[in-house]
Amino acid sequence: SVAARAYHGCITVNDQIFVIGGFDGTECLNSCRSFHLIDRRWTDIAPMNARRCYVSVAYLNGLLYAMGGFNGHVRQN
Repeated sequence: SVAARAYHGCITVNDQIFVIGGFDGTECLNSCRSFHLIDRRWTDIAPMNARRCYVSVAYLNGLLYAMGGFNGHVRQN
């Protein structure tokens, strides 16, 4: 099962939805997951270096970028 999370970043690239960071009700998360729309399967992907919710996400030249957000104590640049 997939744990609930709020205040995450989300982006769709090709046949996948990427869910980046967020808040699980207790702490900000650095974990990232993808959902393959055709296979209907969740996969864990590499985590971020920093925990963050309210994160902005962009895709450029084959790379996902996580920007800004809040780590539970301070806002990230």
